[in-house]
Amino acid sequence: MLERIGFEFTTTVKSGYQALIEADKSHHHLVINDIQMPKMDGFELSRVINSKMHMSGSKPVVMGLAAETSETLHEQALESGMLTLLFKPMTAIQMK
Repeated sequence: MLERIGFEFTTTVKSGYQALIEADKSHHHLVINDIQMPKMDGFELSRVINSKMHMSGSKPVVMGLAAETSETLHEQALESGMLTLLFKPMTAIQMK
């Protein structure tokens, strides 16, 4: 979906741990992560990315993705350092 709306370089991983490895070796401007990933949930991933990348000076924008909507989840996302929490299902128009 991201490529359809104009993003040129996208990377897909299967777990929060793999996302952290990818974030360490690549300089992504945007990280969109599911809050319920295996091995490391999206909230923890956001905290770690923000902490590590803040030290290096190249912090990406982190956005969460959730299947359910709740104010509590949105608050947790903001507290973990995410810019916002997006809710599934999404269309390309909403993603823009």
